[in-house]
Amino acid sequence: MDLTEFQELEDKITQTLEKIDHLKKDNAELRQKLKQMESELFQKSEVLNRTEEELANTKQRNEEKEEKVRQKVITLLDRLNNL
Repeated sequence: MDLTEFQELEDKITQTLEKIDHLKKDNAELRQKLKQMESELFQKSEVLNRTEEELANTKQRNEEKEEKVRQKVITLLDRLNNL
């Protein structure tokens, strides 16, 4: 192996090490972004769960109110029929 080949090998190794360093930095950035996105997903999931619970409660209250109104209407109609 002559000096030129040795220099080429050294250059390739240096480039490879630089690429590895760059990839490690990219990997660290991506891992950080993943953590942030997982955190956001968790928070949004909690909001969604609370919203779904609120919706279910609202539906139930509306159904109860509707039933009360229906019963009052029936009662009033019965009273009118008895006149």
